[in-house]
Amino acid sequence: MDFMNRPEEYAVANAIPYRGTSDIVNEFSGELKKMHGKIIDIGCGPGNVTYELVLPRVDDEAIIV
Repeated sequence: MDFMNRPEEYAVANAIPYRGTSDIVNEFSGELKKMHGKIIDIGCGPGNVTYELVLPRVDDEAIIV
């Protein structure tokens, strides 16, 4: 099924991988906090994982490009 053309369905289908990523991000939150500079988000669907899970846990000076 081509979820990329139906964002609502894609978001529902992405819930399980999102939870798995959340677990990994939580496990490595100490290491993530040490990261700074630019973060590039390539091919991550709508970008919600980067914005909601990764960005809040990296250095305050980090930016997404």
